Amino acid sequence: MEAPGYRYSRWDGTQNLDIDADDVLEQLADRLIDGEDPRWALQRLAREGLVGREGQRLEGLRDILERVRQARQERLSRHDLGKVVDQLREALDEIVARERTTVEDRVQQAGSSPLSQQSQDADGESSPENSSTPPASENQGVPPEAADARGASSSPSNPADSPGLPTPAMRQALGRIARARQQQLEALPEKTGDRLRALQEYEFLDPEAAARFKELMERLRQAALGSFFQQMKQSIGNLTPEMLDRARDMVRDLNRLLQERANGGNPDASEFLKDHGDFFPGAENLDDILSQLAQQMNQMGSLMRSLSAAQRQELADMMSVALGDDRLRVDLAQLAGHFRDLIQPDTQAYPFSGDDPLGLEQALDLMGQMEGIDRANDQLRDAMRDPRLMDRVDTERLRQAVGEQTAEQFERLRDIAQILKDAGYLEERGSELKLTARAMRKIGDKALRDIFASLRKDRAGDHTTERVGSRGERADDSKPYAFGDPFHLDLRETLMNALTREGPGTPVRLDPQDFAVYRTDHSTRSATVLLIDMSRSMIYNGCARAAKRLCLALQSLIRGQYPRDAFHVVAFAAVAREISHDAVAHLQWSEYNQGTNLAHGLAIARQVLGRYPGANRQAIIVTDGEPTAHLLESGEPFFMHPAHPETTRATLREALRSARDGISLNTFMIEGGPALEDFVGQMTALVNGRAFMTDPNKLGEYVLLDYVRQRRRWVA
Repeated sequence: MEAPGYRYSRWDGTQNLDIDADDVLEQLADRLIDGEDPRWALQRLAREGLVGREGQRLEGLRDILERVRQARQERLSRHDLGKVVDQLREALDEIVARERTTVEDRVQQAGSSPLSQQSQDADGESSPENSSTPPASENQGVPPEAADARGASSSPSNPADSPGLPTPAMRQALGRIARARQQQLEALPEKTGDRLRALQEYEFLDPEAAARFKELMERLRQAALGSFFQQMKQSIGNLTPEMLDRARDMVRDLNRLLQERANGGNPDASEFLKDHGDFFPGAENLDDILSQLAQQMNQMGSLMRSLSAAQRQELADMMSVALGDDRLRVDLAQLAGHFRDLIQPDTQAYPFSGDDPLGLEQALDLMGQMEGIDRANDQLRDAMRDPRLMDRVDTERLRQAVGEQTAEQFERLRDIAQILKDAGYLEERGSELKLTARAMRKIGDKALRDIFASLRKDRAGDHTTERVGSRGERADDSKPYAFGDPFHLDLRETLMNALTREGPGTPVRLDPQDFAVYRTDHSTRSATVLLIDMSRSMIYNGCARAAKRLCLALQSLIRGQYPRDAFHVVAFAAVAREISHDAVAHLQWSEYNQGTNLAHGLAIARQVLGRYPGANRQAIIVTDGEPTAHLLESGEPFFMHPAHPETTRATLREALRSARDGISLNTFMIEGGPALEDFVGQMTALVNGRAFMTDPNKLGEYVLLDYVRQRRRWVA
């Protein structure tokens, strides 16, 4: 069997995007650590886009908006609306020119016939002898009076009149008709609308010109009706008299409904839709009908506004003439009035600057595209401000504007929040979006991975002690049994000891000295309180982010690898308070938090660690400044900067109490100055603790590495 082949290619945006909840949460983690609200963080992610696990990028709202803008500009710079009316006028001119050529040929034939024996009479009409003989193929375009003349004589009046040729009387009538048509054509008005109206009463001699004129009138009629009703936009020739009759009835019934709505009523459109629902596909009530009317009427309105005043008037006159029916024109005008009263028209002039000419039907379709692009643009901008409005974006309009690929990316972008909810990372609490405990563990895991990325070679996660004891996890090696050892018998080693002592053979007799038991590694238990400075100075230089990342990483480390260890967080500013595990991910620093009350923080840490006698107990202090606050006897915080001597004394007293309780103090100074260094040096010497000077980018590495090293100490 031949091995399957594989092809690799650069990501071009068309491949399927493999993005799951973990990918999304991974890219939200930094924003959430910075204290952003989950909904706001999702909004920023939706704006900027995200990257899939294979490196492919899901475009953000900014990218999609830019594609919509480009699609709009591309259409504006390609098309020319100025030719819409010109093309209609030129089509009419070509019809008239063709008809004029045919008429002139008939006149010429009537005046130059070899059978002519008479001169023209006083009124300029040709005598029978001067009439020409039209070809037999032109009989189809001969008007009725010419047909009557053709039947005036059943036999030739002279030898020249052979069977099948027009009689002199017929030739005379044809010449007279042709000259009359010529006079009508010469008298046509200059204005296009008036010319159309005059030609409606004109009887064409040229069959092709007649067919073209009929087609032109159908196009104009359908454009006029199609500007109100989408279903009237059908192919040329399908607008039958029966359909026009139904349209008249529908417009009158719709006007009655809208008049009732305008008078403050709430009309039921069910009967109307039962009779005329095919004009409004999908509509279920009067609001749906008005929505469809708005879409169609806005297209024609935008087209009119995009034309010059003269072109606008000329097109309106042409469509008015094409409708023909005065009653229908009045009803449609009334319908337009009701529409303007009930719904504010949303039309605009588009500054087209291209060279690609468009016909009337194409121009109306283009107006629909431009309206869809503008609507998609507005909806996307609303979604940029509030991601909850992404559900209101019409993806079908977006698909028509920028294509299937971009619309699909938007749909994936819109579903990000739901993906996180389905994975159990987000939940709705009233109007708020909150992270779940599972999400916070995931974020902590990421913070831990980021911090330990440069420490993997050091195996900082190895938490076994150098001592071997009698309790703990079983090791792989064994030792001779001693009284008091757990009896984790190493059977293989025991039998080998007996065989070595007695030699090979059966039965094997065991002696107490033969017994071997597995060694056990002694594991320690630790209780840690992380004291985080929440004063406003931590906001600057990335200190707050580093401290929060550290907190999440420590929490993830202890919960995941050391579940027997205890870990607590105490936040301190003017006062201190213990933070629950679920609230750690939502820690936020404020400009209003003045003061660094480390004394109160140490007091709470000592109370918390007092619950864990016999364990390794430590307090990890993360701060960027010396203590500037302490509690008065009344319980109110006292703040002064530079620090008051009593604040320093109160803090050192609490540090000394912690040391007497067996709590080790480790202080990490971030962006510290001389005052902080002096105080920490004094406190460290007093309690035999440790102090580190770090920067925000290395804080997590130093603290976590020290944490795992501290756990290696054996407690007797």
